[in-house]
Amino acid sequence: MGKIKKFINTFFKVLGIAFATLFVFGVILYFIPDEWAGIEQDVEETVEIEVKTDYSDDQDKIIEELGKPNSWEVAFNQTDEPMLENWKYIELGETFIFANGIFSERIEYEFTIPENSVRMDAGISPIEIYELENIDDLNDLLDAEPTLTSELDDEVWENAKFYSYDDIVTAGTIDDILVFVKTQSYYLPTE
Repeated sequence: MGKIKKFINTFFKVLGIAFATLFVFGVILYFIPDEWAGIEQDVEETVEIEVKTDYSDDQDKIIEELGKPNSWEVAFNQTDEPMLENWKYIELGETFIFANGIFSERIEYEFTIPENSVRMDAGISPIEIYELENIDDLNDLLDAEPTLTSELDDEVWENAKFYSYDDIVTAGTIDDILVFVKTQSYYLPTE
């Protein structure tokens, strides 16, 4: 009976995190300035966006010293804005922020790690998603389909969708173009 109760508790925690992530994504999009939401581009005028395909020297140094991040977020540049990355090393209590691969900030954070637990990660690295263009590319990488798909209200952000893969990987698209990917680490009880 105890294992069933732990499973149910874990299930509801994961479900709660999924809804919280969806809520946070909606709030972020709600507060993005209106002038960004209406940006349109002439068909004749194209913006060349340099696609990052490898880790930067700054990122290589951190990976060499600490290994792959436990969880991470990448927000792709859709205009001339920088590609932003947030790498978390949970056991070390460290988060590293990068803008276009250039180290920006190191934040100490005390992550709560439950006793007698094992960490579950997404099993992918940021570099694996740099060249992805849409949700089909992410599905191919993960060899999975989203377990949750949600279209955001057009008043918040037009043509925006949110995807969750068992809440370990979440992603967002605008006009079917991948705009962010986030991985999450979870700790499950071992007893």
